[in-house]
Amino acid sequence: LLALKRKSLVPEKVRDEVAYLISKSYFNEKEYAEALRFAKAVSKKSENFIGAKYVEAIATYANGDMKSAITLLENLRTYM
Repeated sequence: LLALKRKSLVPEKVRDEVAYLISKSYFNEKEYAEALRFAKAVSKKSENFIGAKYVEAIATYANGDMKSAITLLENLRTYM
């Protein structure tokens, strides 16, 4: 998906699933900036949205931005 020129041809559900899986993979490899980029790409309609927001929050913390990470985690509670 990363090299596709016409991503609009790929269904949104598939794009969200792939973005979420890639974000987790980058997180596990301690590539937090890339994990953030892909976690933010997951749409609110996705069943993986909450997981992606969690990855975003923890990657933000790992990048040293504790205040933003706390805010993200507090906002995440509204979805639970």
